[in-house]
Amino acid sequence: MALHGTVKYSDMREVLVSLSWKYVVLSVLGAMLVPFICAWFWTYNFDVKFSCEKSKNLCQIERVNFANQKVVKNISQTDILNVQRNIDLPFLSDKQAPVAGANHSVVVRLKDGKAIKIYDINTRFSQPIEDMNEKANQINSYLQGSQNGYSFHHINRYGLSSIGLKLFFIFLLSLVGFFFLIPSVFEIVLAMNPNNLIGNFIFKTKKM
Repeated sequence: MALHGTVKYSDMREVLVSLSWKYVVLSVLGAMLVPFICAWFWTYNFDVKFSCEKSKNLCQIERVNFANQKVVKNISQTDILNVQRNIDLPFLSDKQAPVAGANHSVVVRLKDGKAIKIYDINTRFSQPIEDMNEKANQINSYLQGSQNGYSFHHINRYGLSSIGLKLFFIFLLSLVGFFFLIPSVFEIVLAMNPNNLIGNFIFKTKKM
């Protein structure tokens, strides 16, 4: 038996035809899994509850993702220095004022110098759809006042649709990686080592 992986392919169609059906199935599943994992972690920012109870010296950040999985972060209220609104400018941006594509966040500043993000908003506009300065000021007023408790609930009302295009492009890039980049690498590997197990799994075999 000779491996297709030892043949030098001249175009992408030949590469696709050379792949084993097992690898094709695995690649499709893998390409679907990558954006799913991204959505799993990104959507923890879509449903966020922040609450404090002065009598318990406790503040909580509770996040729930699209699969209804919950993550809770506990913070001692006396460890909090203040809360502020941050703006992270897009990559390579040299502007100091808010610009389209900036990341806007409400962040808890701790007395030890650490920072914990409550939630953030990425927007194609120069400003987010809500007043995040007001949210930070509300929390600071509670921390400095005599009120026993405070809470708010942030929900991204656009849900998965707000990252749908990004997830679609990640899916396409994953397909390119699985169907072209990885086979191209193992085509070279098989040329040097015809007994490579991964290469043998990726490519079909044919009779001499």
